[in-house]
Amino acid sequence: MSMYASEQRAFVKRRVDIFDHHCMHRHGTNETCDPQELSKRLSDKEAVVIVGIYDDDHLKVYREAVARAGLNQMLVEVIDYRWSKGTLENAVAALQANWVAELAPEIEGTIQYTRRDIITGHVKVYTERSNKPVFIAGACGDLYRVCDTCQQSCPKGAITVDKKTGVSINEGACDACGLCASSCPTGALQMPKYPDSSFVAIGEVKGSKVISCYKHRGESIKVPCVAELNAVDVLAMRAGGQVTVLCPDMSCPSFSNLKRLQGDINNLEKIYGGIRLVTGETESTEATNEVPIEAPLKYERYEIFKGLVNETNAGALGTLDVSVNGESCTLCENCAKYCPTEALTIEREQEKTLLRFNPEHCIGCRVCTNVCPENGAITVDEFKGKFGVRTVAQDEIVKCRVCGALVGNRKSLLKVKKTLESKGIPVDDGWLERCPQHRFTYTVTHMGSITFKPRVNK
Repeated sequence: MSMYASEQRAFVKRRVDIFDHHCMHRHGTNETCDPQELSKRLSDKEAVVIVGIYDDDHLKVYREAVARAGLNQMLVEVIDYRWSKGTLENAVAALQANWVAELAPEIEGTIQYTRRDIITGHVKVYTERSNKPVFIAGACGDLYRVCDTCQQSCPKGAITVDKKTGVSINEGACDACGLCASSCPTGALQMPKYPDSSFVAIGEVKGSKVISCYKHRGESIKVPCVAELNAVDVLAMRAGGQVTVLCPDMSCPSFSNLKRLQGDINNLEKIYGGIRLVTGETESTEATNEVPIEAPLKYERYEIFKGLVNETNAGALGTLDVSVNGESCTLCENCAKYCPTEALTIEREQEKTLLRFNPEHCIGCRVCTNVCPENGAITVDEFKGKFGVRTVAQDEIVKCRVCGALVGNRKSLLKVKKTLESKGIPVDDGWLERCPQHRFTYTVTHMGSITFKPRVNK
């Protein structure tokens, strides 16, 4: 059964406060820039947008004030008071939809203690939240047994996929580039500052927007690295208007990580217009030929994907076409069993087993090719066709000759017979076409009694 078959969680917006910081560097007022004093005013907040001055000095003040107030900094956004109303609305929307922030592990904060702290005895360990990716076990299910896309995508070797224990992240090696989050087809890896749901919520805000990293000091939505974006995130934001993804530093070690994102943006730009990737500090321009779209307010990546995908954009969003070699496929049903979105399903009709493919549900995870035991029996290719469920393989159903229970498919049983005979074990159709219970009876009556030897512990 698909991991997404359960009831979806309702989209709930958290409360976000706006903290307007009128310091002496802004309007000539005498409001303090002391982190200790500011922390007292922030202490009753959960999620907050600080409207102040976006420069290195003030960002340091705000970060310390947030830590002293005990806030989760994944739920705090800082914008400059000179930036547009739209940027404030984007920041509020992103925080309202952030359900991953509390899952980010706590780490020891970096607070510079003052002389007053030491004299008054207020020296204590302050905690912050890690901005490294968070693993959402429920979105992965048991796919880690057959999928290692996140591990393969990580340029630092910070992610390990163990077929028994699951996915683990080495926070010391991770640099929060976000490639694992953008590559994971099910959204099992999310960035705690801006998960998928935040980008959908940003798309609800009308108007053009620029999204960049913390190195950009101009007006933009700030994420650790724009490499965390994928086609679904970009298209979800595009629902509100033009989207410019800005990488301000071409000398950044993570610049080479943008190759996949560039391809996604190029594909979407051809379809919708108003989407582009800009490198350097280039200013954004007005969009042309924009096609209106809508994005669903959902948390899970697959639910967002389903609300966006259509025949025109399916290839750009990662949908693949599946084909099956009827000669080598034994209809073992592995591909349908592990498909996380039920793009591949098994149906029984008129004494036949049918393997059916629905491209509208395909997220391009390639799990089907990973779990196929027959080399080359199932292949995937770029989506170029049309939506609609189609049968990609079929076989005769074999039922028990005694009780009529389903035994399997003809091709898979013939493979069992061939495997056993290659090991010197004779198999006849009378035994093969029986359920496990009646196979035992058949073995005793047709092949003589079976003697069980007791196990002796030495």
